[in-house]
Amino acid sequence: MTFRINPGYARSALAAALGMTFAGAASAAALSVADLSLREGDVRTAGNVIISLSEPASSDVTFSVVTRAGTAEQSVDYLRFRRELTIPAGQTSVPVRLVALPDSDAEANEELSVRIIPATVPAGTTIDRIAGVVTIKDDDIFPNSLVGTLGPGNGTARNAGGTADPYSL
Repeated sequence: MTFRINPGYARSALAAALGMTFAGAASAAALSVADLSLREGDVRTAGNVIISLSEPASSDVTFSVVTRAGTAEQSVDYLRFRRELTIPAGQTSVPVRLVALPDSDAEANEELSVRIIPATVPAGTTIDRIAGVVTIKDDDIFPNSLVGTLGPGNGTARNAGGTADPYSL
């Protein structure tokens, strides 16, 4: 007896429960880039962006990734990364080590992206999420920002660094 079933149903719970497999029903493994937050410190800080496959591949998956500036500046806020990476057969992820550079300026958080270069992705592999966002979180205190409630008259308030500042309204 021959059955014709739409390949999209090949992964259904019923098909799996019956132990059914279908020729041509295999799906392509999909690459995806995760997000990362790094703390900007007084020394270099580092973290890993994880690039993953939706399922293990039967052979190595090799591709290239690159960092792209957003509000974060290359060589000022982070070290550039451009490299060919391989997720070995049977595995599902590879880390991309990113380094945030030290900075003592009080500023807003900054961002960059880690992107897969599509032309380098092997045939049979798709891209689910082409880029991950890396946020470099500023850890410096704005020296003149006041903490607390000020009222009319003269008095003293403490700035975010804890120093007393006189004021007059």
